[in-house]
Amino acid sequence: MAGVWTRRVTLGTPGVASQWSAFGPRPAVATSVFAIAGNNNMPEGVRNAGNLKEIRIRIGAVKNIKKITSTMKLVAASKLSRAQRMLEEMRPFGDVTQSFIDSQYPRFAVDEEGKEVELDDQQVDEYKNIKGKHLVVAMTSDRGLCGAVNGSVVRTAKKMASLNPGNTTVAAVGDKSVAGLTSEFGSAFKVTVSGVSGNTKTSFTEISQVADRIFTLPFEKLTVVHNKFVSVLTFRTARRAFPSRESFTDKKRYASYEFEGDRDTVLNDYYAWTFGSFLYSSVIENQATELGSRMTSMDNATTNASDVLKKLEIKYNKSRQAAITTELTEIVSGAAAIQAMEDND
Repeated sequence: MAGVWTRRVTLGTPGVASQWSAFGPRPAVATSVFAIAGNNNMPEGVRNAGNLKEIRIRIGAVKNIKKITSTMKLVAASKLSRAQRMLEEMRPFGDVTQSFIDSQYPRFAVDEEGKEVELDDQQVDEYKNIKGKHLVVAMTSDRGLCGAVNGSVVRTAKKMASLNPGNTTVAAVGDKSVAGLTSEFGSAFKVTVSGVSGNTKTSFTEISQVADRIFTLPFEKLTVVHNKFVSVLTFRTARRAFPSRESFTDKKRYASYEFEGDRDTVLNDYYAWTFGSFLYSSVIENQATELGSRMTSMDNATTNASDVLKKLEIKYNKSRQAAITTELTEIVSGAAAIQAMEDND
């Protein structure tokens, strides 16, 4: 009968074999039959049996997840040490190459903690009234499972691109920036780059090719959105504004400087070199941030999996003890019923 569960407990007289026959008389036994139509009314032992199987499956799944997150944590930690060494070597070089442009085009304002503040009304109007193209370069990783690293860049890039969406073009470096910006600014994509996350080794030559490709795009102002590594636990999302090539090589600038060779050639070469070095340093910063955040995220995930596993094991033991107690109670009750029947005879 569909939907009906039947259970029969048979206890014979000790030392006497119990025999069942469909056509003959049955021996004196204590029989407990439960016929029910729904699982909610099942005897406690049966409900526990189902729960035990489900809990065992969940325990196995959580153990597998814990193994994966623990392995990912160790892999990220080993790669992070290499990324930090590269970052320490790259930062002095990147800071020196940026000093000249910083003296001519100041960075975005920061607060006392070093975090960039929101644009003021004058800066917002400047971006909204821009006549040429505003190129936004969003730099993320190719993979997730690294906390809010990619989401922070995508949100900041969306804010910058939303100031003047009609005149905005996007260069997405990293698969996560492509995925995060496609829905709103998919038609504005001009360049997409992948294979520069923390799981791959990136050379300056490769990034120089990306910089050259970005320089072929027309723009009046260029804004790079990237993450800056602070420590394994913290990072900052930074914006860096670059002028157009025309503005940088304007003859009215640098009157106090002397140039060896052709002035325009020197400035063009220095401009391309500065942007390429900044892009490379940003990639290294992003890689270190990604790996540090992934290590932290996987450590937290492993800890959470251990907590869940502990709770499931406690729940499993309680359900198992309850099932055993129920079975023992039924056996004792059946034995008492047999004894009462023998006493009456």
